[in-house]
Amino acid sequence: MALGFALVALAIMFAPKPEVNVSGTGAGVDRNTISVNGQAQFDVDPDEAELNIRVQTKEPTAKRAQDENARLMSTVKEALKKAGVKDSEMETTNYNMWPQQRWDPETQKSVDDGYMVQHTLKVTTKDVTHVGALIETAVKAGANGLDSVNFKLSDKKREDVNSEALSQASSNAKGKADAIAQGLGVRIKQIVAVSESNVGYDYYYPRPMYAMAEKAAGGMDYSENVVSPESVRVSATIGIVYEIE
Repeated sequence: MALGFALVALAIMFAPKPEVNVSGTGAGVDRNTISVNGQAQFDVDPDEAELNIRVQTKEPTAKRAQDENARLMSTVKEALKKAGVKDSEMETTNYNMWPQQRWDPETQKSVDDGYMVQHTLKVTTKDVTHVGALIETAVKAGANGLDSVNFKLSDKKREDVNSEALSQASSNAKGKADAIAQGLGVRIKQIVAVSESNVGYDYYYPRPMYAMAEKAAGGMDYSENVVSPESVRVSATIGIVYEIE
């Protein structure tokens, strides 16, 4: 029994002292630490644009509606290619055909009124300063609808922006940790853990959208300066746990 008491006493004597965790978010590690979150936020200019251009036709029969739509869309594509758009930068995103009806006041019934065909073409371009000119080209070639104009970052620029955002967030976290350590009278020893959040992007789309039918009918005049890209807001957050002594 005496030997047992002696072993317990030795275990208590040499047991590690409890660690103090200095953290705003709770680092949850078994050592003296400071846990901080670093943020980064800045604007970048988009280097890519997507135009969703629509050709819509209505004819008495489904075959004629399809044929007329195909003719107009082919003309639009050729005009865009002459303007510098590659085949690989154009793709169909939507194609619909449906019967039309109208109300006959004499018979007081709905009667057949031909067929409608709608073909939407997505055009991707890196020439973001001349998006308006491409819209003009499409309208003159026969397009009569524009569903959207979206400015964004290309994959290559997104990679560069991600790296910059995380670098700035890391520097911001280091500055916070240094300030906290100085205030507590301790010294940062090393990084214990890093947690990265996703880099976020806020896109601002141009308004208003464009009613190309009005343009085709001789209404509003769309110059190539009408559509201007707005900056993309980039944000990132990174959590870093530093060991202190």
